[in-house]
Amino acid sequence: MQKYILIYLLFLLVTSCEKDKFEGIELSTGNEIQVSSEQQTIRIALRSGSDWSFASPTSWCRASKISTPQGDTLVINT
Repeated sequence: MQKYILIYLLFLLVTSCEKDKFEGIELSTGNEIQVSSEQQTIRIALRSGSDWSFASPTSWCRASKISTPQGDTLVINT
């Protein structure tokens, strides 16, 4: 009986350790965004198959994330 329990537990371990597939991020603006030296707000629509996050390490650039059922929007204020 213990042998069957061990085999069952090993089966669960092997089948549950599958890596998540990263499907990438699709940008609405393509690969390049032009930014001027003047203050502006940039909105980028994103679609991703997984959760994503961002960091804005500078004081002159603030970013926020808006999530909707249709997709996410990254809002960048310079």
